[in-house]
Amino acid sequence: MSLAPRIILSALTVCLVIFASANKAAPQGVRQPPKEIGGSTVRGVVTYADTGRPLRNARVMLLANDNGPGTTIGITDFRGEFMMRHVPAGRFVLIVDSPGILKPQDFGRVQSQLIARFRLSDKRDLFTEVVVNGSDSVNVKLQALRGGVITGRVVTEDDQPSADANLKILRSENGKWAPVSTDIGDLPSDVKGLKTDAKGVYRIAGLPAGDYLVCVHEAHIATDGKPIEEGGYMNAQLMVAYYPSATNIKDAQAITVVEGSESTGIDIRLPERAAYTMSGKVLAPDNAPAAYAQVMISRSDGAGDVDESIETRTTSEEDGSWRLMGVPGGEYVLTIGGSVRVITREGGTYISVLPKKIKVRVENGDVIVPNVRLRYGATVGGKVTVDGKIPKRGFGLFPGLVTADDENVGARAAFNPLDSGRHRYPTGDEYVREDGSFQMLAVAPGKYWFELPWRAEEGMYLKAVTRKGVDLMQSPLTVTAETVIDDVVVAIATDVATIEGELALPPGQPEATQKRAARDVIVVLAPATEATRRNTGGKLLMVQADAQGRFSFAGAPGEYFVTAFTSVQIKNLPGPLTDEYFQKDTQKYTRIKVRAAEKLKGLTIRVDFKN
Repeated sequence: MSLAPRIILSALTVCLVIFASANKAAPQGVRQPPKEIGGSTVRGVVTYADTGRPLRNARVMLLANDNGPGTTIGITDFRGEFMMRHVPAGRFVLIVDSPGILKPQDFGRVQSQLIARFRLSDKRDLFTEVVVNGSDSVNVKLQALRGGVITGRVVTEDDQPSADANLKILRSENGKWAPVSTDIGDLPSDVKGLKTDAKGVYRIAGLPAGDYLVCVHEAHIATDGKPIEEGGYMNAQLMVAYYPSATNIKDAQAITVVEGSESTGIDIRLPERAAYTMSGKVLAPDNAPAAYAQVMISRSDGAGDVDESIETRTTSEEDGSWRLMGVPGGEYVLTIGGSVRVITREGGTYISVLPKKIKVRVENGDVIVPNVRLRYGATVGGKVTVDGKIPKRGFGLFPGLVTADDENVGARAAFNPLDSGRHRYPTGDEYVREDGSFQMLAVAPGKYWFELPWRAEEGMYLKAVTRKGVDLMQSPLTVTAETVIDDVVVAIATDVATIEGELALPPGQPEATQKRAARDVIVVLAPATEATRRNTGGKLLMVQADAQGRFSFAGAPGEYFVTAFTSVQIKNLPGPLTDEYFQKDTQKYTRIKVRAAEKLKGLTIRVDFKN
């Protein structure tokens, strides 16, 4: 036999062997699932909690519980089923994100695992926990809870529909009215700011049970230049009305919402009111016109009852003049400041100035505010080091200031009220430069503590602040008008302490029962002293214990209170859990002290599982 036929026969034999092996591995008629390329597969189905019917075309979000990889999103099909592939090993939470469905609310000033945050924020668990090992498939069942609904119409005094009107809702929380919003890490922001349709009809869905106010103002289309008294368009943000036809929050009528039901007929009638103009002029410290100054007016009447002010703003012109239209009668606070432009012989230059607040009353006519002359304020600067070296990445390391007069959580200094971000540092550079230097401009006179909002994901804390040999962690910095301080040394460190412990689980219980009890517990670490509060930025740390009741923290050195809550106990808390909560009865909590880089082990925390 020649060589060529032998080669052909050999190749044919190999093909037959491969074909036979394939048939043996995959019998005819049996479809083999595709092989996964790493990671687990999370499959599930979403149904309505009240009807059991599938929820279709809804987003299901998988979020890492411990600040792990970003969000994975699945979409339910017509059977309510979804699938997510290549999920790494870890503990996750699943959230159903669909119109009208309840999801976790804002969790406040807490740095912690998501499960701990979510349990803190709501009276029920609006999430599902899932644990994957990175290789096996996991099947889950999710229930979607319908929220409450508020619906009605917005009309003018002559019963004409107000189309495209802007609505906002406020919810009663701990004796104050706060705007309703959802702001949970990777979850999309869902501020309930809605608009009416062409018939003036609105519908707000997905609300947790509670008492609400509905606030509305007409749409701002444009300013046509005509005087307001002649029917010209105006900015209507200050011309707000509350259900049913109140012009002040104190006279508004609350709506009680029940989950899964609709509050209908919540019609709002916009009262006719005279609108006036407020105007004035802004001057720089040298009396030159200040251009591009931010000018904001906010309602002050009723401010004590609401966690958000009604406001509108504008900027000054080249000659320093400014004008705000659409201002109804009432009490206002005028705030002027920001970074302003001053014309010089060489051209224009920008300077940072102290915001100035002025009380203004509007009654029966336009108001001309006397000229406002701004001031520079003080400058505070120096150097920042991380573990004794110039930081490799300065962004986000900017030190903050806290007023020394009142250090509770609610009194964190907002030096620039014109900045919607409400930063804890004055106007100026918002980063540490390459050489480690920083500078705060337009600091108001007063006494201040330094702080660094603790960055849990980077393990940093404020170790020391000094100036000319004075320890500014023990004595506050005194700032006088228009002084320049440029020699503050801020030392940031990464040698955080670790705290490990376990829960005292109920004795004599089956292992499965103990595991369920342990995973239901949230362990809280709260600053016990003012110095520790400044080191940590005044934030609580919360973690969920594992199935064996073990837990661990990493944080700044200092003194802390440690305690644990079951989910039932969290729901029964009288108000939001803040570090102030732990100052009321210090004997109830375990107190510990840790040094830099210390590894504290063997801590035992008892939990009352009966209450």
